[in-house]
Amino acid sequence: MVNAFARGSGRTVGLLGKGGNLVGALALAGMMIVTSAEVVSRALFNYSIGWSFDVVGFLVGAVAFLGIAYTQAQKRHIRMTLVRSAALVRSSTS
Repeated sequence: MVNAFARGSGRTVGLLGKGGNLVGALALAGMMIVTSAEVVSRALFNYSIGWSFDVVGFLVGAVAFLGIAYTQAQKRHIRMTLVRSAALVRSSTS
């Protein structure tokens, strides 16, 4: 009985993790769209979209937290390597 419950809950958690991962990917796409719209509106129309900074801030949190369940199920971790990668590229070309 307990094993059946554990297997069922494991599948449920796995589905929730995959769903969260999908929603996180959509939030990442939303960040890209809002940021691109902000850049274009500033460059072409000299107009700033007032809510874009706030929305992108919330979406950053959503991307991080929605990816946690999937990442944990895969026994991995989330890391940000952009700054480190850029520093390594710069130091190797110097």
